[in-house]
Amino acid sequence: MKYTAVPKSILNKMKKVHPYATRGTYWGDSQKQVKKVEKAKLISKDKEFLIYKTKKYGYNTNLVYQFDNNKLIMVMYSLDLGKKYHSWNEMSRIHDSLAKKVKKEEKIKVKGFYYSDDYSTQSTMWEEKKRTVFLTIDDKNIETSASVSFHPQD
Repeated sequence: MKYTAVPKSILNKMKKVHPYATRGTYWGDSQKQVKKVEKAKLISKDKEFLIYKTKKYGYNTNLVYQFDNNKLIMVMYSLDLGKKYHSWNEMSRIHDSLAKKVKKEEKIKVKGFYYSDDYSTQSTMWEEKKRTVFLTIDDKNIETSASVSFHPQD
């Protein structure tokens, strides 16, 4: 039996149909396809979600893959910040530090759009050609949370 590489023209067509999401996954991948490439520890699964435990950007993290009709539609890191409440200045430092890490690790080339309500939320959104990446630091009900989510571009 002789191995023949898949021609680049076919691989490029596949990437146009299912553009890159993150972590070796592509928008539209099935749960089975995601399970094949994901190396983190699976802690929960159902028809719509696969949830893994991992480390990302220096934090313990729940990694969530969301599916609709068994097609990947969203990936999110829910970061454990280590304590329940952070001051506004701490939240700003966390946001700025994570924004640099996300941009570097995800190889984001576009400029981000920063948003703040000057009270409880700081976020940055990067709109790439095939995906949108959101970084959100939020303080609701005296519990500071941080997440990085990936969504396909239509």
